[in-house]
Amino acid sequence: TGVSYNNAKILNNFCRIATGPSDCSAPGGNQLLAPEGTRLPLTAKLKGNSRIRYEWNASSSIQAHVQAVAS
Repeated sequence: TGVSYNNAKILNNFCRIATGPSDCSAPGGNQLLAPEGTRLPLTAKLKGNSRIRYEWNASSSIQAHVQAVAS
């Protein structure tokens, strides 16, 4: 079983044209696409998984199991 917390955010302003750290003032139509602190897309804030497994002896020489996994 596992759980994780992801605080994935942009640390600086994300500009259309990279001219320097957090500087979106370049000429020629540069624009701010995502301000500092915006969460990264497709990143889960909380994530978890778990597994359960049952094992048994099917015969004297064969061991069997069934398992379920959730994420």
